[in-house]
Amino acid sequence: MTAPIQVFDVPSLEFYKLDNIREALQKLDNPQFGRRCILVAGTNAKGSVVSYLSELFQLTGKKIGSYYSPHIESECERIQINSDLIPEEELQRLRLKHETVLKPLTYFEQMTCLAFVYFREQKVDLQVLEVGMGGRLDATNLSDPDYSVITSVGLDHEEVLGKGESAIAREKSGIMRKRKGRPVWVAGSLSGLAQESCREVAREVGAELRSLSSAILPEVIIKQINSELRDRGDFQIQNAKLALALFLEACRDWNWEQSDFPKNIFRKARLKGRCQILSQFPLVVIDGAHNVEAVRALDNFLELNFPNQKFTAVFGVMNEKDPIPLLEVLRSRIKALCLPDFYPPRQMSKEKLAKLIEESSLDVGPVVIEMDLGAGLRRLKDGGESLLAFGSFYLAGQMIRLSQGDR
Repeated sequence: MTAPIQVFDVPSLEFYKLDNIREALQKLDNPQFGRRCILVAGTNAKGSVVSYLSELFQLTGKKIGSYYSPHIESECERIQINSDLIPEEELQRLRLKHETVLKPLTYFEQMTCLAFVYFREQKVDLQVLEVGMGGRLDATNLSDPDYSVITSVGLDHEEVLGKGESAIAREKSGIMRKRKGRPVWVAGSLSGLAQESCREVAREVGAELRSLSSAILPEVIIKQINSELRDRGDFQIQNAKLALALFLEACRDWNWEQSDFPKNIFRKARLKGRCQILSQFPLVVIDGAHNVEAVRALDNFLELNFPNQKFTAVFGVMNEKDPIPLLEVLRSRIKALCLPDFYPPRQMSKEKLAKLIEESSLDVGPVVIEMDLGAGLRRLKDGGESLLAFGSFYLAGQMIRLSQGDR
């Protein structure tokens, strides 16, 4: 069974239901159950919080499974145990073994099933799961989380999740559980509308709501976080604090002992395609940021590390996105714009994107439509241009693959 070639999987309205995967999991004897579970939802920062949680819980000596989406280079990135990727041969073995059960499912549902099966086989003590999109109707929500997390609420995927932060927050709050003793941690940076929606759902289902803004954390560990992540931006510091708050409570709740926090424990938690520096000379920075909140976080990272740097931006978005607000956030850092082909089946066409930029009167310098991304990058790098690629995880993945080909 050949794996679908996908980097980022967003279910359409047609597939945004749980009937098929629920049936598949039942045929697999419900592998999503039988271990501790943490479920992480949010517009942004889900993957970062999962990564911090994975590193922290490994301090207990337990076996920790983590599930991510999207992947950037290899789909094996999605399924990890103690931060080690599932071997390619293991993924293919499971895919072939369960081919009949998996066939009716979307790609994301298939990978979610395979993660659950692998975690059961490997007898992990805890699975930390990143929600794909939304929460209420996401495949990962068929798990039975001991803790749930909402990292952020922003305006993204409104065509599926609903218009406005209130509607989106309610969808993400669908990961809350009715039973007592199943707390939900939320970031302290949620807007008033999003916070109120989360509180409403928590009251409706009887969930225990925790907020990072009211958490009391050990000062010595906060100093360590601030020191290790000072160059990654305030957003990553808040993500690490959110993970720490949940980790400390869960260890008390489950009577799990932990070792001391080693140096660089928070710095180890890093995902590809997020504020990633591919090259220093010439400077090449990539980020999969594809909504305003994520681009603001990228802007914060650039201000900390390259405050006066002007970039030639390699930019592209999916067809359903509005590109102008993303460019507006970074326009003071952009001196020219390169619009390449990177995933024609779903990307907004270069011509349409160029027209929208022209109609917006946004000053981003010269706009060049690039037919061949690889050739364009070589030309720009040979000219010593500092490059910033953002707007899509597809684009980030292409940039990584092309940079590896240059070595």
